[in-house]
Amino acid sequence: MLGEPVDVLFLSDFDKRWKDAYELEKGYLKKILKRYSYMIGHIGSTALGGNLLARPIVDIVIGAHNQYDQIAIRDTLNTYSYTYVPELSSLDSFYFERTINGKTYFTIRVMVYRSYEWQLMQRMHEALFNDSNKRLEYNSVKTELVDTLGKDKIEYVKSLRKFQRNEMIK
Repeated sequence: MLGEPVDVLFLSDFDKRWKDAYELEKGYLKKILKRYSYMIGHIGSTALGGNLLARPIVDIVIGAHNQYDQIAIRDTLNTYSYTYVPELSSLDSFYFERTINGKTYFTIRVMVYRSYEWQLMQRMHEALFNDSNKRLEYNSVKTELVDTLGKDKIEYVKSLRKFQRNEMIK
């Protein structure tokens, strides 16, 4: 399954279509961001596959060459079909969602390539990729958050980030 209704929060098993959806969205992003220096990557649980549960939303990171490009990319995404989510953004990382017909299909994080935020994201990705016990623990935490938070997606992401920083990448 791809896409999560805006008023629902749930997890699903890996779907190989997530990688295809990422490639299509990456192509679209390359067209609209062609003026800037950046790299694009598929991150999060939808990128790792296997026995990792995920919200059926493809997570994408854009690593800008510098802060000037990061801000320009943020401003460009704002003019296209991406919604800036200030509650999940910071000075170092801008967070966007792409919602179509009431379903969120993509989240985009824009940060400076190799910044501190970038390094944390990479460490988290590597921890989940390399350690099956961390994957199981992560599944449990995500399931518990979905069960306790209901439809509060903002609090879900904030709580998951806190767990990632405090427990997964020690």
